This record gives sequence, C-alpha cells and structure tokens, in this order.
Amino acid sequence: MSDDDKQKVMHIALPIGNNDTLMATDFVESMGQKLSPGNNFSLTVHPEREAEADKFFQLLSAGGEITMPLE
Repeated sequence: MSDDDKQKVMHIALPIGNNDTLMATDFVESMGQKLSPGNNFSLTVHPEREAEADKFFQLLSAGGEITMPLE
C-alpha cells in the first residue's frame, strides 16, 4: 500500500440527527479502485413499506447505472 493510500479512510460511520448516518470510504487505487466522476457516492434509504422502496428505487435508478438490484 502506498504512503498516500495509508492516509485514506477505510470506513467511517458518523451518526447525524436522530435516524441518519453519514458513511464514507476513500477510493484506494492500489487495490484496483478507480475514481471516475459520478461513481463517488452511493445512497441508502430505509423506507417503511415495500411499495415505498419500489417507488424510491424506480425514481432514483431512472437514467442511472444500477450496481445492486433491489432485494
């Protein structure tokens, strides 16, 4: 691992508000990860009902590249 990569964040979970968590990780090129504009974030939501989850997924995935299908 390069000295630069040793200064990066592997995983962080920072609670914000009552029910939300900000999570982050850095790209590590020495491990084969490549940062490209647009692949530098993911979104996770926790809907209360399956129908709500289906609607969120449909709306948020429109025009995008799905990397993990809704299960």
